[in-house]
Amino acid sequence: MTWFLLFSIAVLCIALLIFLVQIPVLIARGRGLSASDLTTITILSWFGLIFGVTWFVALVLALVWSSEMSQEHSKYNKSTGSAADQLEKLYKLKQRGIITQKEFDAEKKKILS
Repeated sequence: MTWFLLFSIAVLCIALLIFLVQIPVLIARGRGLSASDLTTITILSWFGLIFGVTWFVALVLALVWSSEMSQEHSKYNKSTGSAADQLEKLYKLKQRGIITQKEFDAEKKKILS
């Protein structure tokens, strides 16, 4: 009887831990974050079992991470418009802080060549 009770408690604790680890992932999915963003949050969440703090980091990221940044960057990469349109989109990304000046200059050089 005692072993069964201990086993039952252990199983319940493991199930609770798995549920807690999945909370940031579920929040991120509900907010519509991309697959790469979900992967980052999932990894941080699972590392929370070992380090503790990373679970809280994953939770905060799941709550505040803007999927708009990822979508804007991917829209630029998939664009097939004219060079002027691409430069305009690239400039908007730089103005928003999504890409750095160095990235802006490198992409501008590619578009103009």
